[in-house]
Amino acid sequence: MHYGLAEAKAIERAATLDVARARFPERFSTSHAPKILSIPATAWINKPAVKPTENDGLELAA
Repeated sequence: MHYGLAEAKAIERAATLDVARARFPERFSTSHAPKILSIPATAWINKPAVKPTENDGLELAA
């Protein structure tokens, strides 16, 4: 994600799974390739909290 390699890695993993499925079909419960989910634009471990703004109706003590 951080270096822009996630999409290429997902394609590489799918190709590896295709080879494994063709070689050892008995190891897989389905006969079709898994769906590649969309890669999110951002990923967080601990997403920062949204700071209140002056437009949100909260009064901040100075």
